Amino acid sequence: MILWLLAGTIIGFLAGLLPFLHTNLLLQFLPAVPALEGSVFVVALAFAHLVSETLPAVFFALPSAGQSASVLPAQELSLRGEGAKALKLMLHGLFGGMAAALVLLPLAWFGVPLLYGAAKPLTWALLSGIVIASLWRDKEWKAAVVFALSGIFGFLVFSTPLLREPLFPLLTGLFGIPSLLNAMRGERKAPKQKDCKEVKVGIPLVAVGAIAGVFSPLLPALNPAFLSAAAFMALGEWSGEGFLVLSSSVMASKMVADFAGVSMLGKARSGAAAAVQELLGRPDAAQMGMMLGAAAFALCVSVAALLAAYRLFVGIRMGRKAYASLLVLIVLAVFAFEGTGGLFVCGVAAAIGVMPILSGTRRSYSMGALILPAILWSLGASLGVF
Repeated sequence: MILWLLAGTIIGFLAGLLPFLHTNLLLQFLPAVPALEGSVFVVALAFAHLVSETLPAVFFALPSAGQSASVLPAQELSLRGEGAKALKLMLHGLFGGMAAALVLLPLAWFGVPLLYGAAKPLTWALLSGIVIASLWRDKEWKAAVVFALSGIFGFLVFSTPLLREPLFPLLTGLFGIPSLLNAMRGERKAPKQKDCKEVKVGIPLVAVGAIAGVFSPLLPALNPAFLSAAAFMALGEWSGEGFLVLSSSVMASKMVADFAGVSMLGKARSGAAAAVQELLGRPDAAQMGMMLGAAAFALCVSVAALLAAYRLFVGIRMGRKAYASLLVLIVLAVFAFEGTGGLFVCGVAAAIGVMPILSGTRRSYSMGALILPAILWSLGASLGVF
């Protein structure tokens, strides 16, 4: 068991250092493994990857100055030479979110199943309210267009038997390929980075992020970006540094909830959680405790390793050839697993995915590909249509 835990942690950590190499892609290569040992491996891989992928997000994907409207706050800090500060804020948010999620999990374990039955008929209204509030805040018609196009395309993809596993090519096209293309066209050299010994982390931001993440199984299809935006609207907190802390807390706590949701609700909310569900079915309390222990180990070890070694990566900038190689690898992976249908879905999704980058609107609106189908199916189920 220890070997599986170490293997998942090491592989996940190293893979996360490669920009845009998603956990779902790694899981496509998962061989036949023993159920419990394989689940520990998957959990450790997912949490180690969650930590190490913060480094390329900060230091590698540096766009030109004119593209700053479409990049994450972490990249904006890096463009000012404060990448180390951004990285440490994110790592503190991940660690705090994980710790808070483990504290809140007993409450969620009893509360989520009770609330899920009441919330399920209202899922469409809750999701619609969050989306409308987000669009109202941004007041950009381009954001509405991106959400509508991605949502309609996602509904068509999930409603037709075109692909065996449509999620991988769909999300790769919406997020992975546009990120690579955006990074390839950047021409600005990485600025000299200033080290940062200490950062101030707002405990309320960590706590709110953890609460949003732990109870996220109540609202399917909401990714950490939308959850973070909703929490920020409630707090009235809009600093880029605060967003990094809160969104990182949401990501860590939501990943805890994704795995716990397999046991609490019998439903998987992520690719990694689906892999665990396929291996174990509905884990019992002992199995869940073992996986949560693996999650805590992988995250803590990965955070410590990254804090010790991040200076080796400061100033490294991937060239266009490296990004092009990653692009070819991802396209080949889509074709290998989903064939020409996967390439078609990935291509159309990529065309939609580049729109937020070119227009300067938030890329989280591309999650309409998951949110709008969830709204329509929930509304249809409530009305007796589906």
